[in-house]
Formats: sequence, structure tokens, C-alpha cells
Amino acid sequence: MPKIYILTGSNIGDSLALLQQAKLKINQLIGLVVEVSSIYKTAPWGNTNQQDFLNQVLLVETRLLPEQVLQM
Repeated sequence: MPKIYILTGSNIGDSLALLQQAKLKINQLIGLVVEVSSIYKTAPWGNTNQQDFLNQVLLVETRLLPEQVLQM
């Protein structure tokens, strides 16, 4: 089955909970999340007048076409 990488990130509210919610939603709508990276805290760039981000990469098995994934 094809595999894709999806980067998730948040810097608003409870970012850790939002990353978890995103992982669950991706698992429901796009495909099976088979691996997850560590969570990384990164400083914003561009507009630096905001909170740091929490970021994570998910490896997902999916039967969807790339265009379908982008529409989710």
C-alpha cells in the first residue's frame, strides 16, 4: 500500500492535544498511521511575534490519490 508523510503542527491552545486529535482524524479519514516522529518544539519564522510550534511527522498508509489527500 502507498505511504505518505504528513507534517502536523500547532502553536495555538493545547498544541499537544491538537496534534493527537490531528493524528486520530488522519487515521480515520486518510489511512492507517503506521509511524510517528518525536514531537519537536520550533520557533516561528516570518511572523516571529507568536508562540513556538509543536511539530510531528506521521507516516500514513493510504489508498487515496495525492489529490484526494490534499482535499481532506
